Amino acid sequence: MTFVTFFALNNGLPQFQDAAVRQALYLGLDRDTINRDLFYNANVPTESFLPQENWAYNPNLPRHEYDPDRAARVLDDAGWRRGRDGVRVKNGVRLEFSTSTVAGNHLREQVQQFLQQTWQPLGVKMTIQNFPAAVMWGDFWRLSEFNTSIVGSIYPIASDPDVSDRLGSWAIPKRAGAGSNNIQYVNPEVDQLLRDSVGLVDREARKRNYWRIQEIVRTDLPFFTIHQTRMAEGTKANLIGYEANVNYRSNAWNINTWYWRA
Repeated sequence: MTFVTFFALNNGLPQFQDAAVRQALYLGLDRDTINRDLFYNANVPTESFLPQENWAYNPNLPRHEYDPDRAARVLDDAGWRRGRDGVRVKNGVRLEFSTSTVAGNHLREQVQQFLQQTWQPLGVKMTIQNFPAAVMWGDFWRLSEFNTSIVGSIYPIASDPDVSDRLGSWAIPKRAGAGSNNIQYVNPEVDQLLRDSVGLVDREARKRNYWRIQEIVRTDLPFFTIHQTRMAEGTKANLIGYEANVNYRSNAWNINTWYWRA
């Protein structure tokens, strides 16, 4: 199964409800350096929450651009002014937040430290607050108590691109008591497209709708994609019948057809 690694925002927080902040942070995210120097280009850059192998994946989304000068201008134009300590403020809200992941995940911890350093010159103060897995993925994540997080997620269910449980406003567990929209993303057009698409039989019509959803989410930036994980597995040369399938958690999905070549 293919994971996409995200820098997830808690969109219920006031600083992230300003689209200019989300745009500036993404412009100030040096994703190429992260993927090259920390992950040794072992993964695939992506702009979508759907894996690139999915039939509804939209390949035409704008590619991420690292431009810290433009990021600073976006914040200036949106009225985020630097305070005495260098941290930007607007209407009494400081551009300050914490980020969390599982303590001991050294690669993600390095990503956190890199982002902390690269966003600081923009007037952004980010602190690091990591937890054991049992705490991180408990109510802290489920009830959207985090500010931001680095998380690997699988959005579709097998090959079906319906992501209602992830992006539907009715699936925010903090409000509804159930669902997986922990980032508290709300967009009425996305809601309508999700409702319209789930029961469509015409695959091309569904595909058009899911392409549009990906376009909206790429514009809204409720999270920042870092990469799609490239899953690597090894097999022996005389194992016949093994086939990788991105829609399964285990590539033993067709194990009944395997055999050893003598």
